[in-house]
Amino acid sequence: MRHGTFRRFFLLLVLFSAATGGTLTSPAQEPPEPMDIDACVQEALRANPLFQAAGHGLLAARETEGTARSAYLPRLDLQAASRRFESRAFLPSALTGEAAPAGALSPVIGPVNQHSLSVKGAYTLFDGGLRRAETGQAAAAARGAALAREEARQDLVLSVHKAFYGALAAQEAQGVAEKVLERALQHERMAQERREAG
Repeated sequence: MRHGTFRRFFLLLVLFSAATGGTLTSPAQEPPEPMDIDACVQEALRANPLFQAAGHGLLAARETEGTARSAYLPRLDLQAASRRFESRAFLPSALTGEAAPAGALSPVIGPVNQHSLSVKGAYTLFDGGLRRAETGQAAAAARGAALAREEARQDLVLSVHKAFYGALAAQEAQGVAEKVLERALQHERMAQERREAG
């Protein structure tokens, strides 16, 4: 009985939803406001994945340039280690076995704690121009990435302008076509009236 009640309730819900056009909770939405050309450009720059990828490429190139410049700085390495271990010594059985005298050696060594700390510093005095060449290459790559981003931005702005003014031209053409159609219908009515008048 309970299953049948649920089935009837679900059927009523589906029928009510169909009768109201499928909008049970959300009212009809207003159409969005028309956008001007600047708003369209800003939205395209915000949402275009190619422009965003060019921006990330520029950031990566700048980071690579910073990494190349770091070769001019001194290098300092610090390494620390600590371990605790226990090992077994494989000694002759005369020293460690049952026949060994009192106070014999134990075959187990440890537990032993071992700690180490190592500091190493280096500074390159002469590299034959390698650092300068790598830094110049990274700087050129960063300039190229900046130009690629600007090219992507200009291509996107041009595309938005073409689409925007193309849509405006299409709207104007539609308005002209509607007026031509209206005049043609008026001429048809006038010709029909003349024909009926004789």
